[in-house]
Amino acid sequence: MPDTKNSNSLSRMFTISVSIITAGLLALLVTLPTTNAPSAVAAESEPSDQAPVAIVGARVFDGENWLADTTVLIEGGRIAALGSDVTLPDGTRRIDGSGHSVLPGLIDAHTHSYGDALSNSLRFGVTTNLDMFTAPSMLTPTRAARDSLANTELTDLFSAGMLATVEGGHGTQYGIPIDTLTADTDLDAWVARRKAEGSDYIKLVYMPYQNRIPSLDLELAKGVIDAAHAADLMAVAHTSSARATLDLIHAGIDGLVHIFADEPASTELIAAAKANDVFFIPTLSVLATADQQGEGKALAADPNVEAFLSGAQIGTLTSDFGFKVPTMTLAGGVENVRRLHAAGVRILAGSDAPNPGTTYGASLHQEMALLMRAGMSTTEVLRAATSLPASIFKLPQRGSLAVGQRADLLVVEGDPAADIRATRAIRHILRNGAEVRRELGSASSTRMASGAISNFAQSIEAPAGYTWSATHDGDMGGQSEASIAHVAPTVANPLGAVRVDGEVRAGFPWPWAGIYFGPEDGQPRDMSSIETLSLNMRGTPGTYRIMLFNAGSTGAPPTAQINVTDQWQTFDIQIKDISGLNAPSVAGMAIVAGPAPGQFRFELADVSMK
Repeated sequence: MPDTKNSNSLSRMFTISVSIITAGLLALLVTLPTTNAPSAVAAESEPSDQAPVAIVGARVFDGENWLADTTVLIEGGRIAALGSDVTLPDGTRRIDGSGHSVLPGLIDAHTHSYGDALSNSLRFGVTTNLDMFTAPSMLTPTRAARDSLANTELTDLFSAGMLATVEGGHGTQYGIPIDTLTADTDLDAWVARRKAEGSDYIKLVYMPYQNRIPSLDLELAKGVIDAAHAADLMAVAHTSSARATLDLIHAGIDGLVHIFADEPASTELIAAAKANDVFFIPTLSVLATADQQGEGKALAADPNVEAFLSGAQIGTLTSDFGFKVPTMTLAGGVENVRRLHAAGVRILAGSDAPNPGTTYGASLHQEMALLMRAGMSTTEVLRAATSLPASIFKLPQRGSLAVGQRADLLVVEGDPAADIRATRAIRHILRNGAEVRRELGSASSTRMASGAISNFAQSIEAPAGYTWSATHDGDMGGQSEASIAHVAPTVANPLGAVRVDGEVRAGFPWPWAGIYFGPEDGQPRDMSSIETLSLNMRGTPGTYRIMLFNAGSTGAPPTAQINVTDQWQTFDIQIKDISGLNAPSVAGMAIVAGPAPGQFRFELADVSMK
């Protein structure tokens, strides 16, 4: 049987985005661990105890308009005064705002928040995340935290929690229990369960016009929308086609959390969206990744961004889906946003982090730049990332700068009204009126030593701190299986071996089965000094994959292919030739069969890093 701990560790890294793209889905290409939720903090009656702070003589975007030569005074975690002639109390800490701009804390209208999402977001001035699917266990502590004015290093979270889908549909492949729907489901009771868990709105997946994975039908989708509205909750949806989008607009959906790019937005669709006051969160950043436009890599190289990225964030920004998706072009998405925006349809800024090519916080700045390609002005884009989502999602005390509002804001060098990229030049972030530390606060990855990483003379052993284990897509709802066993040394192979037996089966978008090697503590390792991965292997003839996982990446992993025969062969894989690998932060390695179905057996021996 596989080692559950390490098999699941691989599954968290191996949420293969390519498989979902193949199925026509562009969203929610994430895994959903339930740990690392922030703990509850003090109630709102315990505000920040910081001394008063004033940003003096700055340009101020108040969420709607620009104000020149303005002072913002902050006391007790709230904005106490805002204007050109503000009297400052004794002991006020002054921040010189000349040549700088003050913006409300940014709101990312589409994330999947888990792990370090809330701290990573805040380092880039995103003070509120609107989550579109995460484990319900995240919701209780984050609801408590967002009501507080105490000092915090975390972004606030509002969330859909569990999404509405069917058995085997999108969302069921990530390893967390899903309360799936059928034609017989009591939808009012289903929505009531989500509301009791802490969902702030309802998210559904509607993808009926494809035959790869099951989907809600239109009757069931409309039933979810009606039940959400009856419970006084907004309903938003994932679709990936113009036809499905139009269906849900007519069904009463409040908003679509992606833009479609399979065809140009029709006059009928645009008119329906406008008439029904439907909003869109285009997530152009992910569309750019599917189109292999390199936007994430460019963002990671921006000097105003790079210094504040963790290794895991660099991993997701520099990863992609493994191939270009013809029906998901950035140009097509931009054009559809342009048409909708020109007609007066409301557009919100959302990154869909942590999909390939994106990361928490930083990618919202990228999304704003991409929205400008669709004809939106800098002021309209800033509204799309501040006051507009706050208004639509009814987020109290957020998205604007006014007396009495929470003091969530950022100070940037330059003028975003002239160049939206100035939002990346962050000089101060205030959260509940307190300065946010932008340091990463985590040590660099432990360096991986060269030498043998297999010791199969008497058992299946790895160097201290590492482990070998079986892995397969069954941990994520697939049907494949794998097991490992020790093979005693022979004259032909005096060092011994590990044998991997298994079967790759259809039932998962990109099935796999094989063996995994990685750190026991789950922390990434620095492979910068490693030049070659060497191994001996024989087995069922065919093509196998060696995958090295960038820490935090959810995209198609950097991969090398080897052609195995039933005779022992030595394979030397040059690390520099593995495209997309972030060598300073590698989370693990897998040697697998698939995606072609069938039974397999292989033996592995004498594995080393050189």
